[in-house]
Amino acid sequence: MPGMVIGSMSFIAAMIAYLKSEVVLTADRLKFKVGWLSIGSTEMLLSKIETITLFEPLLGRLVGYGTIAVSGTGGTVFRLRFLPNPRHCHGLLQMMVNHAQTERRANYPAPTPQSKSASVYDETRYMPKG
Repeated sequence: MPGMVIGSMSFIAAMIAYLKSEVVLTADRLKFKVGWLSIGSTEMLLSKIETITLFEPLLGRLVGYGTIAVSGTGGTVFRLRFLPNPRHCHGLLQMMVNHAQTERRANYPAPTPQSKSASVYDETRYMPKG
C-alpha cells in the first residue's frame, strides 16, 4: 500500500512538471522554464553549448519521454526533463548547435601574419617539410 501512494505521488509530480515546463529553441538560443510552485528560467546561447546528452529510461522509451542534459562552456549542466519525443529533440538541438557554432567560426577570419619577422603566426607550422 505505501508503494502505491509513493508511486502515485511520483506520477502526479512528473505530470505537473511535464505540463508546466516550456522549452523554446530559436536560431541562436535555447530557452527553458521549469517549475510549478517555484519557477526557474534559463537561456543559453547555442554557440556556447559543449555537450548534449540524451537519457531515456525504460518507462520513458515505452511512453515516449526522456531527459536531455545540456552543458555549457561554464560547466553548468541543465536537464530538460520529461521531453516528449526526446530523440527528435536531441537531433534537432545537435543540428542547431552545430549550425550556430559553424556560423560563429565563419565570422572570425583566420589569423594572418603581421610581418615576415613576426613569429606569432607561422603558416608553415603544420605543413609537411620537403
